Amino acid sequence: APGLQFAINSVNVINPGPTAQPVVNFTVTDKNGDPYTNLNSQLTSCNALLAWPADDYEQYINANVRNSVNLVNNGNGNYTYTYTETFDSTTTDTFGIAMTGSLSFMYDGGSVTQGPSANGLTFFRMDGGMPEPRREVVDEEACNVCHAEIRAHGEQRFGVGVCVMCHNPNETDEARRPGGALPPVTVNFKDMLHKIHTGEDLEGAYTVYGFGNVAHDFTHIRFPAPRQDCGLCHAEDTYMIPVPEEALSTLVVQESGGPTVISETMPETAACTTCHDGLAANVHAFINTAQGVETCVVCHGEDADYAVSEIHELAP
Repeated sequence: APGLQFAINSVNVINPGPTAQPVVNFTVTDKNGDPYTNLNSQLTSCNALLAWPADDYEQYINANVRNSVNLVNNGNGNYTYTYTETFDSTTTDTFGIAMTGSLSFMYDGGSVTQGPSANGLTFFRMDGGMPEPRREVVDEEACNVCHAEIRAHGEQRFGVGVCVMCHNPNETDEARRPGGALPPVTVNFKDMLHKIHTGEDLEGAYTVYGFGNVAHDFTHIRFPAPRQDCGLCHAEDTYMIPVPEEALSTLVVQESGGPTVISETMPETAACTTCHDGLAANVHAFINTAQGVETCVVCHGEDADYAVSEIHELAP
């Protein structure tokens, strides 16, 4: 395998003001550090993924860089790409940017697709201020114990930091879901991963439509460990209540024939009821959030009688 590595060298902003444009300079190399001097012909895909605000992503642009008129080949594996989309350069939001892509090579008589081993994930601000990177909730090394590597979508997307850029609280599967199978469901990373790992223990259905409009039913998945051990996937102390203030509610909006709000689930409720998805748990959550304020911390905070860490504690 030749290997594919992206490094982002800089992100600059041109045309400061209400129509500012981000410009990303990046390098593409193989596993030995040798440059790919023509990514248009040597790579099968290449995208510059931009998402914001980084405290909890709400929007993203997945720009196709390959063969773009906005791509400049500076030589020796170094490239510059200018986004066509414009922004107000006075915003104080932190933006995340990462390169995604893949290449194909021949092995044992067949063609094999390989994704990147480095995506160059970088954070910046349009106004030149100090960026605040997105909080880390998942311990990726823990994930790799089972998954070896976190990658998806034809090998192109690599790492949890890239996953959450698109799988944000507003994202659904509507673009891939047939009209007869509406309404859509959330593919927010938190909700999706909780439901997938709960799998056969879910009380309700969870079917997501993906590439090729193919349905993926996750209710047969069997998790190979006690699911109440949140530390199997989470970074330390990132699964306690209250959740960070910047965490957004999970919003499911059907755009076709609408837009129509299908559901809105507050962030602590979503964290819990995506695993505890039965009627009783959802009614309990609703009663304690009925006024638009989550009061979970009263009973489930770390100093409370039914703290998450106590309830999830594994038997000796």
